[in-house]
Amino acid sequence: RRFSSAFTYVSRTCLCIYKLNINEYFLLYALSYCLILRMAYQIRNLEKGDFRKGYLNLLTQLTTVGEISEEDFSARLKEMDESPDYHIRVIEDSASGKIVASGTLLVERKFIHQCGKVGHIEDVVVNVDTRGQSLGRKIVDDLKRLGQELGCYKVILDCSNSNVSFYEKCNMTNKGIEMVIYF
Repeated sequence: RRFSSAFTYVSRTCLCIYKLNINEYFLLYALSYCLILRMAYQIRNLEKGDFRKGYLNLLTQLTTVGEISEEDFSARLKEMDESPDYHIRVIEDSASGKIVASGTLLVERKFIHQCGKVGHIEDVVVNVDTRGQSLGRKIVDDLKRLGQELGCYKVILDCSNSNVSFYEKCNMTNKGIEMVIYF
């Protein structure tokens, strides 16, 4: 892995300087890994420049995207940015400058629950090359946090049966069946 030499340096330095016992050494090693991982990946809102950072290519790992020009991308992003109810979050790999994970929170305004709001998580995807690093969970947790901050009384999502266990690990509960009609 690309950060292994940094882990080794930090761990050996701390072991030598502070003469840590083995449990403290492994704890420090784990904390160093988390710190470096946090520096390597930045979570933020989708930006216009993400067109060139592979955002649409990432979405093709989830579903069909089609041919979208940079101009069309910018126009659609502008529409979404003008809405207070549309939030696309991405994770950028700081080393490569590529978008490696994404998810969307749509806020539905309701009359029930005293004019409450419901957050809908959509389009969660993690690049196949960066899976296994908890990036999907980071996106989902970020979208749940955002929904709560925006005053949603619940956050829901639809997923395939093969993804149920992942979302359960994100503290989501299986509550029903999705119905659909495509046009």
